[in-house]
Parts: sequence; structure tokens; C-alpha cells
Amino acid sequence: MSRLLLLTILLVFFFQINVIHGQKPILTEYAIEQIKGIPEEKQDSFYIVQGKYYYAFYTRESYRKSMECYLEALRLAIKYKHPKEILRCYFYIGSVFDANNNVKQAVRYYTMYYEGVLKERPFNAENILRATYNIASIYTKAQDTTNAYLYTLKMAEMVGWVKTPKSRNQHYLLIAHNFVMIGRQKEFLEYFNKIPSNATFEDGELAYGRYFAESKSRYAFFNGDYNAVIPPVLYELSRTKDSVSLMNFLISSYADIGDYKSAYQVQKRTMEADWRSMDRNTYGDINYRLLEADNLLRQKKNSELMIAHEQLKFRTSLLYASTFLMALGFAITFFLFRRYKIRNKLKDQKSKLNKEHEEASHLLLAELHSGIKESLEALYSSLDAQFQASGQSIDDIKKEIKAGINCIALSHNILQQNEEISSVALQPFFEKLTKETLEIFDADAYQIRWEVKTSSYYMEVAKLVPLALAVVELLKNTVKNNIHFEKQVDLIISCKLSDGEYHFSYTENTAAEPDLGTDVITRIDTTLLHNFLKQIDAKVMIDDSINGKSEAIIVFSK
Repeated sequence: MSRLLLLTILLVFFFQINVIHGQKPILTEYAIEQIKGIPEEKQDSFYIVQGKYYYAFYTRESYRKSMECYLEALRLAIKYKHPKEILRCYFYIGSVFDANNNVKQAVRYYTMYYEGVLKERPFNAENILRATYNIASIYTKAQDTTNAYLYTLKMAEMVGWVKTPKSRNQHYLLIAHNFVMIGRQKEFLEYFNKIPSNATFEDGELAYGRYFAESKSRYAFFNGDYNAVIPPVLYELSRTKDSVSLMNFLISSYADIGDYKSAYQVQKRTMEADWRSMDRNTYGDINYRLLEADNLLRQKKNSELMIAHEQLKFRTSLLYASTFLMALGFAITFFLFRRYKIRNKLKDQKSKLNKEHEEASHLLLAELHSGIKESLEALYSSLDAQFQASGQSIDDIKKEIKAGINCIALSHNILQQNEEISSVALQPFFEKLTKETLEIFDADAYQIRWEVKTSSYYMEVAKLVPLALAVVELLKNTVKNNIHFEKQVDLIISCKLSDGEYHFSYTENTAAEPDLGTDVITRIDTTLLHNFLKQIDAKVMIDDSINGKSEAIIVFSK
């Protein structure tokens, strides 16, 4: 007797050791023959298929065998680093807990599956919707209406991602079924109405046929069509294998429409059904093995991270060393190159720059001297003509000579300030020229108000001198004309650059018309203007009206 007791104790202890350390799942003879030809690194998917086979029997023992297969698949997937198979194991393990009404563990593994699917690339909308539905359905089963409503709303927001009509109708059905299960009648009617009237549903991985029959029955009940409540359920019972759930729903449907006799008869047939239960010892074993799998996964991840960290440190040190050596070699090469090349090039560059500077200065001075010579010749011709004219005092002639010389002197001063200058800013130059010329002609006595608008344009000195002499001639004309007007004059000098041409404008506005009975008004001497401006190939257009306004437009290339 004592020997038998001792042997029994040893057998129990040996069984517990095997359970704790993970005994291989029990396979059928056919499965054992099949797995012999499969390498271990590919056996995780085989165990998942075997687990789905056991799960389909819907018995306590089949659930236990199914969980054994999924756990073995998870162990192999972790060992051989198969991330997709790890996600599938999370899903199927959650489904076993779901079938046995273990809400906490089902939510845990469904959530792990959901988070993994969100990171998958390429993006798969149907996988994300299915993962969301798993969490919503388990909360619905647990009567946690808040979370169930939240995740069902997430499904409703994502259903537009699905492209095929069949899949979209299936997800509309799942959303509507969840809403009716948590008492959201309005939302249920909204999404059930999105399903086409000719749509058909058959059971697949989910009981689409049963869900459609139940939803169609509830839709008829909510709309008051009590005669249409029972037929969808009876039709689905004639072709489904998921009869227990439909029988329970049929009982409640009969009771809802007041047919309590039929409800009692159906309930009597289903009283003995107990399809989903699991004892405490099995749960303890499964929880231990799941924790063991989680720990194994964490250990592998930590070891991989440590190895990657060490490799990164080593590569970083190599990178620093190679970068330092490359920089040092580059610095030495650059230093030697500079010492060897710069000495030889410095003299050549200096002599070349001096030669270019000298040539540019000679060219500029030659152009300027030529322009000033031509301008002086034109000025001389003007003065000669004025000496020959009658009615002009010596004082007026002196002022005109002084204005012309002042214009050329102003250009010469600019060159003296900077010998390397090649172009002059128009705005300050013409402001100074206008001010000094009008002062020479005592313009303050004639109420002349002037303004220069040449923006920020620059002009070559050789072209500026003839243009400036032309402006002096125009200013002289303005002063002479205003002697007859004896009114305030608004004078505007402006310049614009368009399509590579300067458009220089000289506009004169008199506040009132002159007395036409006075002496003949001095007009603009176009001959003298042409003499100045032909040096820069300029076109002159003059609008010399008698209504107190005159304008001269000078156009020449840049």
C-alpha cells in the first residue's frame, strides 16, 4: 500500500514538472506524420493551423488543446523571430480567452494584436478593422458599454478605408451588431440601413450569417414588423453550425413578441448545452506558460538590444577614428598645397589684377574725356549762338556759362573722389545738379518747386555728362519761361528702366496759363538738346503745349 502511494506521488510530481516546463501539444496521428517533414523554424504556422482545428470543436477539451498549439506556435515564433506569426498567436490566444469569457486576458491579447497590426507596413485596413472589432466585441460581451461604444465608433470611422463592397458590407454588419448589443438603437438602424437589401452573408472566420439573422430580426422588431422577427433566425438555423447562440437568440425573440409557449419549447432543448467553460487548473497552467513566453520574448529583445548597443559603440569608435585620420590627412594635404601653389600664383594674380585695373581706368578716362570734349564743343556752339543772338544780357550769358561748367565740374568731382568708379547713382547726382543750377539762375525769385524721382538707378559716367548738360539746358528754359508766367512752377525729373532702355522724363507744370498778350515765350531749343544727346544715341520727344505744361522724354539704351 505504501509503495502504491509513493508511486502515485511521483507520477503527480512528474506531471506537474511537465506542465510547468511546457509539454509538447497533443497532436493527431495524421498531424504527427505531417510535422516530421517540416523544419522546426517553420512549425509555428503549422501549430497555428492545428490550434484552429481544435478550436472549431467548441468543447472545453478542444479549447485546451487549441491553447497548447497556440502557445507552442508563440514559443517557436519568438525563438525564430517571426513577427507576423507572433501577432497571429496573440490574436488566437485572445480568441480562446474570449470563448471562455476571460475578459481581462482576452482584452490583453487582443490589444497586443491591435498594436502590432497598427505598425504593419504596408498598411492593411481590413486587419486594423478586425483587430478593433475583437476589442469591441469582448467589451460588448462583458457589458462594458463605454469601451464597447468607443471601439465600435473607431470601426465606424475606419470603415471607409475598405475598398471592396463585400468586405465593407461585412464591417457595416459588425458595427450594427455591436451597437444593438450595447443598446444603441439609433446607431444600429443607421449602419444596418447602409447594407444593401440584396446583400448575403455566410459564416467564415466570423459568424456573419448569424449576425445578419440576429440584426435583421432586431431591425424588424424596432420597426414594429413583428411577423418578420422570427423567419430570419429560423432560416439561418437551417444552414448554420452555430446553433446554440441562435437558439438562445430565438428564445429571447419569441419572448419579445409575446410568444412565450414557443420560447419555452426552444429553451427546453438547449438547457443541457454548456459549450464554453474551462477549469481553474487549466487557466493556471496557461497563464504560467503565457508569462514564460512573455519573459522569453523580453529576454531575447533585451539581449538583441545589448548586442546592437555594443556593435553601435564599436562602429561609432571606428567612425570617429577614421573621420579624425581623414581630417588630419586632408589638413596636411591642404597645407602643403597652399604653400606650394599660393607662392607661385600670388605674383601672377597681382600682376594680372594691376594690368586689368590699368586697362579699365584708361578705357574709362578715354570715354569720359571724349564725352566731356564733345559736351564742351556743344556748349561752345550754344554760347556762340547766344552771343550772336540779340536781346540777351551779358549777365545771362555768364550764368549759362557757369551752369554748364558747374555740370562738368560736378562729374569731375565724382571721379576725383573715386578713380575706380564706373557708374553714378542718379538720385543724389540730379538732386545736387538741379539745386546748384537753379541757384545759379536765381530760381528762388521765380517760385520754382522741384522734385527728383530716379529711384535707385545707376548710369555710366560717359552717358551721364551729356544727359546732365541736357538737363541744365531744360532748367535754363524753365527759368526763362517762368519770367513770363510769374506763377509757381512744379518741376519733376524722373527716370525709369524698361527693356534695357532708360526713359528720362523732364515735366514742367505751371500753376496758371500765361498771358498770351505778353512777349513770345522762350521754347525748348531742340537743336541744342540734340547736340548734347546725340553723343549717347538718345531719342528726344517734346510735348511743349501752351496750357502751362511741357514735357521732354529722353530715351536711350543702358
